[in-house]
Amino acid sequence: MNSKVLFTLSLVVIFIGAYGILHKPSEKKPPVTLQQNKTADSEKIVKVAVATKNINPFHILGGGDYEIRMEKMPSDMENKYVMKELSFNGFLAKNKIQTGEFITGERLYSPGDPEFFRQNFRGGNLPYYYPVDKKNEYILSAISPGENISVLLKYKKSSRKVSSGIISSETGVRFKNNERMDIFIKPVMNQIPVIAVNYPKKGQTLTSSELTSNEDSVATVVLRLTPEQFVKMNLLKEAGDILLSPEISGDIFSGNSLDMILPEWDKQIRELRGHK
Repeated sequence: MNSKVLFTLSLVVIFIGAYGILHKPSEKKPPVTLQQNKTADSEKIVKVAVATKNINPFHILGGGDYEIRMEKMPSDMENKYVMKELSFNGFLAKNKIQTGEFITGERLYSPGDPEFFRQNFRGGNLPYYYPVDKKNEYILSAISPGENISVLLKYKKSSRKVSSGIISSETGVRFKNNERMDIFIKPVMNQIPVIAVNYPKKGQTLTSSELTSNEDSVATVVLRLTPEQFVKMNLLKEAGDILLSPEISGDIFSGNSLDMILPEWDKQIRELRGHK
C-alpha cells in the first residue's frame, strides 16, 4: 500500500470522526404531550361549596347561603376544600364566612356534633319542640333544617247577626239563633329558624324522652326561639291551634276568616294561571 492510499484513508477517518463529533445527537426531549399530561395529573376536578353571601357566626345554613360547584384544584389542595357531605343545609357556622369563600366541614358544626345544640342556643335562645301528628305530616315535606318558617294561629270565633250588625264572641258562648262559627288564621311569628327534624327510631314512637310529649307524633320539629318568642308560643297554645308553614310573604293571612281567605287565595291562583 503506497503513501497516497494511506494518506487518503487517513483523511477519510479524520473526516468521519469530525462529522460524528459535530453531529452528535442531543439528549431526547420528552414530547410536549407528556408534559401536558403531567400538568393535568397535578389537578383534579372536585365538588366544592362556595358562599353566595356573607354568613355570620352561628348562622344556620340554608340553600340560599351557598352553591355547589365543580372546581379544578391542585392535587395537594383538593382534600382541603372538597365537599364530602351531600348538603350543608342545617349546619351551623362556627365563624364568619365571606362571600365567595369555600365552605368546608371544618368551618361548621354538623347537626350530629355535640356542640351543635349548645352553640345554637347560646345567648339565651331556647329550643321549642313542635310535635307533628299524622294529620299534619304533610308539613315535613315542606320544611327543612336551616330554613325559616312562619308560625300561624288557627282559632274559632262565634258570631250572630242582629239588626244593628254582627255581635262576636270569643268566650265560647253558644247562641241559639243565627249563630255562625268562623275559623280564623293569623300569622303570629315569622323568620323562625328550623334547627332539626327528629323522627322516631324504628319500631318506636316519639315520647317525652325523645323531645315531645305527644305519643301520636310522627316527628318533632325543633325551632330556635328567643325567650320572648318562647313565652308567646306557650300562650298561643291556649288560644287555638299552632300551625307551621313555609315562610309567608304578603298579607293573605292578615287575620281574616277562612271563608274570606279561601276565595281570595283561589282568585290569586286563577290569576297566576291566566284566568279571570
